[in-house]
Amino acid sequence: MRSPYAVVSALLIVLAASAVLAIGAWHEARLSRALAAGDLRDLRAMHRVVERQHARETALRAEMIAGNQAVTGYIGQALDGALPGIEPDYTSVVDLLEERRAQLGLSMVAILGADGQVLASTDRLTGPLSFGDSPLFREVRERKLARGGLLVEGERLMDMLVLPLAEYGFSEIYLLVASPVDQRFVQSIADGIGAGPSADKPGVDIAVVAQGPQGDRIAATTLAAKPAAALPLNLPANAPAPATLDIDGVPRAAVAVPLFGDARARVLLISAPDSGATTRAAARLPLLVGGAAVLFALLVALWWIRRRWWTPFDALSRLVIYAADSGDLHLKAPVAGAAPVARLADAFNRLCARAAAAIPKQ
Repeated sequence: MRSPYAVVSALLIVLAASAVLAIGAWHEARLSRALAAGDLRDLRAMHRVVERQHARETALRAEMIAGNQAVTGYIGQALDGALPGIEPDYTSVVDLLEERRAQLGLSMVAILGADGQVLASTDRLTGPLSFGDSPLFREVRERKLARGGLLVEGERLMDMLVLPLAEYGFSEIYLLVASPVDQRFVQSIADGIGAGPSADKPGVDIAVVAQGPQGDRIAATTLAAKPAAALPLNLPANAPAPATLDIDGVPRAAVAVPLFGDARARVLLISAPDSGATTRAAARLPLLVGGAAVLFALLVALWWIRRRWWTPFDALSRLVIYAADSGDLHLKAPVAGAAPVARLADAFNRLCARAAAAIPKQ
């Protein structure tokens, strides 16, 4: 039969080992969440950087087109050559704009009238041929300042800039320039935080989700087609806490932010599937060493308690029971162990000696 001390010791060791494992798992989960949150913070920051850079490039290309004398000259000829009541012929303007569009890598270039009507465009638009109802165009017309925003045209997403041509001699004419928001855009965000093949943050992913007549759709993503199909396209933008996505059986943290501040499109920023594996491995070693040190200290403490307390006390208790059962008062307990046990053994010896001395000899 096992002694109570052995049972208690085994229970304490099991509880201590369980506590060490539980603390390790808790710390691992906390660290994983912290590292995933760090990925998302980096992605948010890089998304803002890429958006600003994208908008600056679009604005620069718009200035290059507006400042081109050939473009403004053709616009002037079209307006001056128009007869009263007849729409100006912008054929030459469109040809020149198409040439500039191709040279600058743009999606679309258009000339808008005072009411937002599309006078000339390099693209055949699938939607309304007027931007008169657009809040962005109304703001440009009222303030006479260039403004940028998101343009959703059919299946395409574009970063657009509307530029008044008043300083170029056309008070009621506006230039619209649009750059594509495509695979290059999402890859720029991933590359910006070092998420390439040999990077510190491999595996972060980005997806652009756009609203459309048939519902939300993925316009561009760094994910392969099969994992992308599992993305929740209705993930709300600027949610207070990251969502957890199951992508190929791996939980990954994700947030959604508006694209160019427009609710019609969102950018899903997804942390790496094994975010901070190196950091977690480095943090795991001190935990393992600490856990081993705790268990070793517990074993030493149990050994010391057994040697200094339990063994002397158990021997003394057995001797006392034997003396009580046998009536033998000539027993002597070893005075050993911790001070309280030693004092108890000495008291027992003195008690036995006095009791034996008080019994008359036969």
